[in-house]
Amino acid sequence: MLEESTPLASWTVSVLAVPEAGLATRRAANDVELGALARALDLPSCERLTVEYSVRAMGQGRIRVAGEVSAALTQRCGVSLEPVPALVEEQFDEEFWPAAAIALDPGEQEREHEALSHVEPEPIVDGEIDIGRLVYETVAAALDPYPRRPGVELDWSGEASAGPDAARSSPFA
Repeated sequence: MLEESTPLASWTVSVLAVPEAGLATRRAANDVELGALARALDLPSCERLTVEYSVRAMGQGRIRVAGEVSAALTQRCGVSLEPVPALVEEQFDEEFWPAAAIALDPGEQEREHEALSHVEPEPIVDGEIDIGRLVYETVAAALDPYPRRPGVELDWSGEASAGPDAARSSPFA
């Protein structure tokens, strides 16, 4: 479970609150959560974050959470450090299992791992599913690692700052 100081820490679902038919939820981050998310991701700002998801019981205490994250945020240009608007539209689909079900005997784990469709499930901690962590990780993974403002170019020559003789004396010339 996320620490209370991390973003979206309160976004949890109790396993006992999941009805047999499942539940569908739409949630939007408030200003405090948006600020915490921006700080955690080292972004200038996060203007909007919404998530729509469904939670369905799969039997044997296993839960499936699937949905879509939508976010409008601001990154820093990798060249000029100027603000760059970014949109995130990502889907997620995860299974949550009781910790005891994840810790199968080694032979069973090997057979499960061999199946190509097998996905490593997340543990259910203290009877709760951590939707906030799932949303946070989805947004973090979807961010452009090298955002660039339109028209900004990186001058690799280095001639402007080093002078005309620097290129000839450089070991990389």
